[in-house]
Amino acid sequence: MDLKMSTRKNFFLQFNEMPFFTSETINAVAERFEIPRNTVISYIQRSIKDKSLMRLKRGIFATAAYFEKQRSNVEYAYAIGCKLLEPSYISRESALQHYGILSEAVNTVITLITTQTTRRFTNRLGIMDYKNMNPNLFGGFEVVQKDFTYLIARPAKAIFDYLYYRIPRADLRSKDKVLHSLDEFRLDYEGLGQKELDSLFELLKKV
Repeated sequence: MDLKMSTRKNFFLQFNEMPFFTSETINAVAERFEIPRNTVISYIQRSIKDKSLMRLKRGIFATAAYFEKQRSNVEYAYAIGCKLLEPSYISRESALQHYGILSEAVNTVITLITTQTTRRFTNRLGIMDYKNMNPNLFGGFEVVQKDFTYLIARPAKAIFDYLYYRIPRADLRSKDKVLHSLDEFRLDYEGLGQKELDSLFELLKKV
């Protein structure tokens, strides 16, 4: 065993610049330095207990040191959200707030769309809420690559996804009822432009 890696603190230092890492990554590093599996398991358990290591989901982790540097960066939360359940993209309230379409209330839940089962994860980043979407309607997002990489719905799709879970499906096929719902939910859609509105109503035809 490498003596430098023989302490828990030293072992996890090398992960402090990673946005997240998996059990497989931990095991690969441990194997490289010939650290016994039981020792690694102990490192993980003790680090979670003293909160120097965060379990974001079973098998996915981040160090508290990295988290503290990024805790106010919503794009870090977006990137983690897209990673915890794949495929998924940021949409609904989170995307609408991102575009300034939904501005009245600050939603602290990260909202996403997935083709997998509807579910919710809670960790130190907050709550990640995933809604299942039919694969035929899964899309309309773009890849954002800045400090972190994540997928986010384009404005029209974010509105579509928001309405999809809030009003009867039959109402989604009525332009008048959709416009009424946009006003009722106080969505500021007027600045979107005709192209995005046309995209929204094209999407609604698929329901």
